[in-house]
Amino acid sequence: MTEENAFEFQIHYHLKQEDLHQMDARVFNECERQLLDAFDIVKAFTGGYNIEIAPKKKGGLVEILVIPAITIIGYETIKNLFTALIQKFFSSTQTKLTNTKDRIEILEKIKSGNLTKEEAEILVDDPKIKKCVSNFFKSIDKENNVTNIDASAKAKGETEPFSSAQIVKVDFTKKILSDTILENKKEIVGTTIRILSPVLQQGHGKVWRGYYSAKPIDFKVLDKEFLKQVYDNEIKFGTNTVITCTLIISTKQKIENGEENEIKTEYAVKDVLKWEDDDTFQNYTKRYKKIKDDERQLNLFNPPKRKGE
Repeated sequence: MTEENAFEFQIHYHLKQEDLHQMDARVFNECERQLLDAFDIVKAFTGGYNIEIAPKKKGGLVEILVIPAITIIGYETIKNLFTALIQKFFSSTQTKLTNTKDRIEILEKIKSGNLTKEEAEILVDDPKIKKCVSNFFKSIDKENNVTNIDASAKAKGETEPFSSAQIVKVDFTKKILSDTILENKKEIVGTTIRILSPVLQQGHGKVWRGYYSAKPIDFKVLDKEFLKQVYDNEIKFGTNTVITCTLIISTKQKIENGEENEIKTEYAVKDVLKWEDDDTFQNYTKRYKKIKDDERQLNLFNPPKRKGE
């Protein structure tokens, strides 16, 4: 059974002077925009509703947002979602979520009106909402007159809020997401690359082109001994030449406002052990031969023990 409910949200910007009731208009408008954008994201979970602004109250600067009517299955469901949103924005402490519940399953539970508080927190822990929170506090942190912010949510007609939170200025920066670049490197030993375009002469570029894992890639060769063999014309390349090598794959990701975006993936051949062209020929590099010679020398000085010794 569906219910129609109305809700009121109050955001109270406390200012340094008690009798001061104004702040930078651009800062205020940007904060309001980010908050409304977050409500729009929640709206995508619940279905449509309108947000209206009510007359401001005295005492610092108080903004009141009203949802005059929202029809949804389950009062507790919408209350849990709005509680999660208020806490995501204005709580000084943020609980790290470890639950791995499937978001699609959780969204289905909204329709049945059985959304728990924990599931609402998972839904609101959304990269887009995190971005709104970060942008809100990037803006409000510029306003020196604001000392702290109180926020609350209540059902229309009730006197007590069902959710409230407070954050002081010193904690504003904790809400701002930093932009970082993460690099992940992995080495794959003994893999193969089919050569499409080698660099045969020194000084004619550093980037080779090959076919790896069913796709073309550009890569650098770091094996100086192998490169010397190539430049000295000791290694020939045919249409199906394949090298066996150690491949370094570096993936860079930029985390911006809580969202991960892959920038690029770079490839580099660390060691080349052999090259071959179908069944026509197969040859080992000087590096590989040296590795095997070293292993044989080591075995001469450390012969395997006989049984019973």
